[in-house]
Amino acid sequence: MSQEDRSERRWREAFTAILKDTPTDYSRRHEQMTAIRQSFYRQLAIALAQPLRDYLVSLPQETYEQKSHLARWLNEQLNSVGLAVLCHRTYRPATLIAESDSTGKGYYALEVHDESSHHIRTLSKRRSLPFIELVQDDPNAAPPLSARVTKGRGTHNQR
Repeated sequence: MSQEDRSERRWREAFTAILKDTPTDYSRRHEQMTAIRQSFYRQLAIALAQPLRDYLVSLPQETYEQKSHLARWLNEQLNSVGLAVLCHRTYRPATLIAESDSTGKGYYALEVHDESSHHIRTLSKRRSLPFIELVQDDPNAAPPLSARVTKGRGTHNQR
């Protein structure tokens, strides 16, 4: 049995043990399953964040095409595990995008979806990659957009 197979087996056994300890009543079990799901995504985000940031800084980001490729790749990677970039202005899951400009260097931007699924640009015209923090890609679990958007600039954490 390979190391990967043993690791997956240990994970399944641990998860099965956790599930055995859940209440038998549906409402209470559902509540606990929701908490387990949220905890899983938090831990997944923590485990991936730093290795991902380290990898991203090694990628070329000088041109719009490079920024666009990086943004597409990042969003595909995060989508495959149910995560997204956290927008520090709204505390909602965001999509990293690249915007073109006349210089050919391009910019990074973040986009979130409001409660009506409209695309809202919350961060734009960043030449360098914004600080990447990960969050579960579940807009329903995020605070309402109207409660988080603030007026003015400089509301992002610059790390």
